[in-house]
Amino acid sequence: MTKDLKIHEGIPEPERVEAIRYYAELVDSLGGEIIKADSTISAIKHKIRQREQGFRLLALLNETLLTDTESSEVLRKTLYLITTTLCMDSAIYLQKESKGYRLIQALGLSSECHTALLNQTLAFEIPFDEQDHALVVNRSTALTPRLEELRETFKLPYLVAVPVVDAEREGLLITGRLKEVKPFFPPLDQGDAQTMRAIAGTLSQAFANYRLYDGLASLARSLARFVPEEVLRFLNKSSILEVRAGDHTTATMHVMFADIRSFTTLSESMTPEECFSFVNAYLRRLEPVIRQNGGYIDKYMGDGIMALFPGKADGACQAAIAMLEQVALYNVKREQDGHIPIRIGIGIHTGPLVLGIVGGENRLEGTVISDAVNAASRIETLTKTYASPLLISHDVLAALENKDDYKFRSIDHVKVKGKTRPLSIVEILNHPFERDAEKKMATRDIFEQGMQTFHDGWPLEALNLFKQVLEKNPADSVARHYLARCLEHHTDVDI
Repeated sequence: MTKDLKIHEGIPEPERVEAIRYYAELVDSLGGEIIKADSTISAIKHKIRQREQGFRLLALLNETLLTDTESSEVLRKTLYLITTTLCMDSAIYLQKESKGYRLIQALGLSSECHTALLNQTLAFEIPFDEQDHALVVNRSTALTPRLEELRETFKLPYLVAVPVVDAEREGLLITGRLKEVKPFFPPLDQGDAQTMRAIAGTLSQAFANYRLYDGLASLARSLARFVPEEVLRFLNKSSILEVRAGDHTTATMHVMFADIRSFTTLSESMTPEECFSFVNAYLRRLEPVIRQNGGYIDKYMGDGIMALFPGKADGACQAAIAMLEQVALYNVKREQDGHIPIRIGIGIHTGPLVLGIVGGENRLEGTVISDAVNAASRIETLTKTYASPLLISHDVLAALENKDDYKFRSIDHVKVKGKTRPLSIVEILNHPFERDAEKKMATRDIFEQGMQTFHDGWPLEALNLFKQVLEKNPADSVARHYLARCLEHHTDVDI
């Protein structure tokens, strides 16, 4: 203390007071500069942190855009990234409509608030900054009635809102916090608005890309209705744009033909518009069950169908039975509407085929070339001869993995053009148009013996066997057909 006093000895009082004042002001000035420097450093750190968060969020968002093709899923992940990366309590996306905004997705809202927003159109205008095209509401914001309404609507006292605009629609992206507490929850500012504008721009571009993608996907789906996507897959083409005339492949498939019985007679009683409507109503019922059983329609031929089944033979037979079930259901409606019921014939054969593209410079078409196609068509025509709606070849029967699921009998051996070996025809009985399946199964052995005897060249002996079948089942149209064929050889026989 004595030493300190000696320092000031000899200095007049006024000068000493002035010196103390000077140094005191110097210390205050330096302290203020240090505080300003600390504040500047803190602000710089905050902006750097904002930029880091923004870059990290945009990087994660770009990863999402590379992996997700659904706009709703991208929007959901965007809101999640905003809340987690930017430390926000809520994130909301609204779509602008004629009368206001409609909530599309939200994250972080209370269930009561979320439900309330879903059930109303939000008619408000956002007072965006004309230069920044963003709205920032923080602790220092001068609140207006419009801002108070916005805060109350979303239960967010502090928020940032930016428009999401592209060529075809306008949306609104809002995020915010329930509190502002430094250093973890600093006041929202233009740095946050800049980040949100970058997110909005990314979303706008993503929505435009998704619309383009959806348009191309819709075009692809439309084209697939003319050229089945299965054809492209068999040809190892990823797009119809890659298809050229002459592209082809070989495969073994099950070929189905289906046709409406007496369609010409039916159509004579209809106007062209009614006929067109009838055919579409019928075909609309059959296409789904064909697909459900592993097949696809190769072509429509008026009221006829040609379908291919690349997989198991069981799928083709199950599809045929399902088609007959659909026709039975359709007939119920037709009769209720005052129309006569319809019947169809289905023929199926298995064999190797060539599937490919044929045509010229301006018109291409997928087609199938094979003896199996001709044989399946021939089998379908036999359904008229035998009044039996579902016939398959013995090759299909041999390919079935679950023969016990079917009731069947062999009914004919027919010659096919260009083939030396006759084609064996099998009648499938378990479908809604067959009312005598049990009787036919009970007489199957006698019937098949009679059929083989007839083809062996013994029509009189075969006739007696068919008479036995008809005694037990007079409604057996195939047995009656054979009986008539036997009588052509022995007109002197009394039946």
